[in-house]
Amino acid sequence: MSENVNGINTLTGETYLPSDDPQAGGKKSRRFRISTSRDCLRELARIYKSARLGDMAVSDATKYASILQIMVSIIRDTDIENRIKKLEALKKDERLH
Repeated sequence: MSENVNGINTLTGETYLPSDDPQAGGKKSRRFRISTSRDCLRELARIYKSARLGDMAVSDATKYASILQIMVSIIRDTDIENRIKKLEALKKDERLH
């Protein structure tokens, strides 16, 4: 079984553009965490560029973009929840003083 499947190293979880595939003689893409909307935007731009250049099938790019859209929604919801918790804590603290 190959350790690099569809641009993902199954042993390390690192992702590669097809043109960067180490098995094809390319170099490894930088790996970063997606934890903010800005990170999602950067990854979406990378996917879009890859699809436009023909390095990635448009159908795959569409699937990845959909996943990123879900991630942005979750990041936004989590951020709102955290802000509400902070506001509630401040309000509770004000009532105690």
